[in-house]
Amino acid sequence: DAKLADDEARRLLYNRYAKWEVAPEQMPILSRMKTEFSRAAYFKLERQQQPSAALASARLISQQQLLESARRLSSEGKDLEALGELDRLLQANGSIAEAHLLRAQLYQRGNQLEKAIASYTAAISRNPRLVAAHVALGQIFFSRGDLARAIAHSNQAIEIDPQDREAVALRRQIGTGR
Repeated sequence: DAKLADDEARRLLYNRYAKWEVAPEQMPILSRMKTEFSRAAYFKLERQQQPSAALASARLISQQQLLESARRLSSEGKDLEALGELDRLLQANGSIAEAHLLRAQLYQRGNQLEKAIASYTAAISRNPRLVAAHVALGQIFFSRGDLARAIAHSNQAIEIDPQDREAVALRRQIGTGR
């Protein structure tokens, strides 16, 4: 019986099976293959595979503290220290749009426009409704003479928030060409 199951696994999973033979520690844990198990053992396995809620809460608080620290350092003009805090935060959780936005603003303030563009784009990919990121990209592209991209970001910003003063000012600036 086991031999037949082994042969079928080889036939159906030939690439993965070969990898598992070479590196068995990479074989996934398949609890469903166990024929008998208790509920207690199942829930213990589930708890071991998932981080605790307390740990997740502590990580969230730590990430919020890093973001607040970076904001404070930025407002104090300590851009390098703020960028360091943001790098630590983004290494832990790269999906925080506000961190990418603040990083982009710091890069733009330091006249590192390529890095600013990349960070604004990352912020928009995490949260497409960030008006500030669209406006900033529109301004950068307008200053470079890339009107098509400036207009696209201006339109996005206006579509998200028609009352945003900076978005309206960018559209007016693009319209007048100054």
